[in-house]
Amino acid sequence: MNGLGAWDPGYFVSSLGVGIVSGLVPFVNIEVYIAGMAALSQAPAASIIASTTLGQMIAKAILYQVGKGAITMPWLLRAKEKIHKASESLHRHEKGADAVVLLSAITGFPPFYAVSVAAGMLNMSFWTFMAIGTFGRILRFSVVFYLPRYLAG
Repeated sequence: MNGLGAWDPGYFVSSLGVGIVSGLVPFVNIEVYIAGMAALSQAPAASIIASTTLGQMIAKAILYQVGKGAITMPWLLRAKEKIHKASESLHRHEKGADAVVLLSAITGFPPFYAVSVAAGMLNMSFWTFMAIGTFGRILRFSVVFYLPRYLAG
């Protein structure tokens, strides 16, 4: 199978849900889910990659709004130090904030969770953040999806 099989609403909906949850709950690992779907199912690549990316970016949009102060999440206070470090990283690289967001979305370093909040705190353009984050997540999730299938032969 080339990974571009028929669009399956079941794969899309479940992957969207896992994407949202993993984007808001840091210990839920979306990469394990994606790799598992690639290795253990005939799930079409487009369905899994698009829906997990959409779910993740819905979650990151919420975190961005937390950074703007539009949404309050008291449990984020525990992560305040990490978010402050990510915020400093974005602030130091004002012209390179886009690059920091892209690097974070692709590699997870600095953590995309914290970068999402920091981007809101620093008033980065929401649409720029979403576009760059979406592009980075698509790249990351494509590699995670196709690597197990490539290694399996």
